[in-house]
Amino acid sequence: MSRSGSGSGAGGGGSSAGRMSDLARRRGLSIDVPHHIHDDDDVNDEEDEEANQKGKCARCMSACKQVTTFLLSHVGLISLVVGYCIMGAFTFEALESSHEIQVKRNMTKVREAVTHHLWVMTKNADVIIPNIWLKNTTERLQDFETALIRAMKKGGWDGSENEDTQQWTFSGALFYSIVVITTIGK
Repeated sequence: MSRSGSGSGAGGGGSSAGRMSDLARRRGLSIDVPHHIHDDDDVNDEEDEEANQKGKCARCMSACKQVTTFLLSHVGLISLVVGYCIMGAFTFEALESSHEIQVKRNMTKVREAVTHHLWVMTKNADVIIPNIWLKNTTERLQDFETALIRAMKKGGWDGSENEDTQQWTFSGALFYSIVVITTIGK
């Protein structure tokens, strides 16, 4: 086999550039072969621009395919679920923590109002008549019990008026978000 470029060898006749490009093609390599350049030829510029646009489109399609393949893989699906849980935790915490604080404040006001009313009722009475005082006190306490039950059932109140301790922390909201995902479909 001759390496000088003349004669017939494994690449089959022709110039050494032709043999090299044939060999590169067979091995899966790409070699840029310089084209004849015309400085004054605008047609080549338009063709180059069109080829460049097609190359950008092909790269974009390839990138979209890679993103889709990643998202549909196990790693991608796990990443999406974890991201969904974290985003859900932030959302639940933002939505529910302010509501929880408001319910606690309302219950504090209700308790203080009942306490104040009972104190005023007792203080202003010249003579406490047990039956009347007991009837009024019982009515007020029943209203208070109704407010407590409503706050627990509809407001989600846990019985604590301390605003520093909340149920809807990030970890609690993350747990709720995970529970929501695991119970979907049943």
